[in-house]
Amino acid sequence: MSRRLFVLLLSLSACTQPVSQSANNPVDLEVPTASCEVNGNPVCAFFNAPLILLTTPIRLLLRKETFYPMANELKFVDSGKKTWTAPKGTLTDGASIPKVFVPVVGSPTSREFVNAAAIHDAYCGVGNDDLAQFHSETWQNVHRMFYDALRVGGTPAKKAKVMYSAVYLGGPRWTLSRHNNNAIEVTRGQQLPGFQLSTKSGRSPMRSQGGIALRQLGVSDHRLRAELQDAVEFINTENPSIATLEQYLIQRDDALKALASLNQSHGDADVHTEPSELGSPSGPSYP
Repeated sequence: MSRRLFVLLLSLSACTQPVSQSANNPVDLEVPTASCEVNGNPVCAFFNAPLILLTTPIRLLLRKETFYPMANELKFVDSGKKTWTAPKGTLTDGASIPKVFVPVVGSPTSREFVNAAAIHDAYCGVGNDDLAQFHSETWQNVHRMFYDALRVGGTPAKKAKVMYSAVYLGGPRWTLSRHNNNAIEVTRGQQLPGFQLSTKSGRSPMRSQGGIALRQLGVSDHRLRAELQDAVEFINTENPSIATLEQYLIQRDDALKALASLNQSHGDADVHTEPSELGSPSGPSYP
């Protein structure tokens, strides 16, 4: 199972990692506790679903996958009341799941997660870098939205948590794109003409605005595979809430970054340090 899940980690949603980005990764982690559990949050919903794709296949340079443009716009409202949009023409391949892994995670066009994959692709998917949505939200918010969308689409909680862990550990990370560079910063109580922004609105917490993928930092595929396997065990044994799972992944992320730094100091691609030496894989105790 771990090998199958590792391939999911590397390929899910065909998201792309920028070649270079800022090394700064300021910590402003306010993990939201709300989520779109089935029948648990009436705010969460897709609009203009189900996903409809044009029949003309698109092949991209140096990519083996076949992509299809969306025929219509698709919107999703998450547990923070934020609206996410995949505009008409967004390229998606449904999740890039190889046929051998279909029994584990479902068909690439499975109804339970195809809508979530399409929305996710609009914000970090291969071939979508010209969209206004592309990298316009922090990578943490985009990946967390993916979990919410999976649940609304009908993906069982444990499978959705495994898929979320996969994109968190092995998916892309980025600095906010040019589309957000000129965004108005509103401080507590500041008024703008015609309206007032509440400091406790439904907008997603910004969290960290930058980041470099763990693989780019030098964390080996073997280590990532073991880390995802630990996350799956944590999910199966502890049945954590999505907020607790994210806190767990933040802790493991710190440990893996420490490992990458140790690797660099030793001049080795992957020193044989057990995860337990860098922090307990059992996860923190959160309510």
